[in-house]
Amino acid sequence: MLTTLADGLIQKGSRVLIKPNLLLPAKPEKAIVTHPLVVKAAAEYAIEAGGRVQISDSPAMGTFKKVLKEGEYQGSLDGLNANLTPFTISTRKDIGTPFKEIDLAKDAIDADVIINIAKLKTHSQMLLTLGVKNLFGCVIGAKKPEWHLRAGVDRDLFAKLLVQIGRESINLDETTR
Repeated sequence: MLTTLADGLIQKGSRVLIKPNLLLPAKPEKAIVTHPLVVKAAAEYAIEAGGRVQISDSPAMGTFKKVLKEGEYQGSLDGLNANLTPFTISTRKDIGTPFKEIDLAKDAIDADVIINIAKLKTHSQMLLTLGVKNLFGCVIGAKKPEWHLRAGVDRDLFAKLLVQIGRESINLDETTR
């Protein structure tokens, strides 16, 4: 399946960011976070394609380490040549009107390829977001609630924010939009 979707995107030495949904510490069977075996399959694919793999997110609750432990990621990903690390450094990016500049995870901006592995679930501020909302995790730490409050009172405005973050995170240029 990944070969069909991403054939040729990952080159030898490409910086590949796998961005699962690591919202909070939860067991896989709770279906709150991306299942660790799905993350493992994506990492194995990217490694086999020659990518340098990093698995990252910025949990909304709990620490990255606690999310990995509770979600059984460490056991599932043992032995893989992948770097598991939280987003910690951000870079200021202009995502356009009306939001202007926002701090986004530098690792996401600098990645050659992002494999966005969202978790299908509901969200109180939106009707349906599919994989777009997962890239909101590229906003690090305490900045997430700030943007939720700033844009989330207006569903259309929040949707626009999510799309603009998604475009910037995955480095879409005018030819691919």
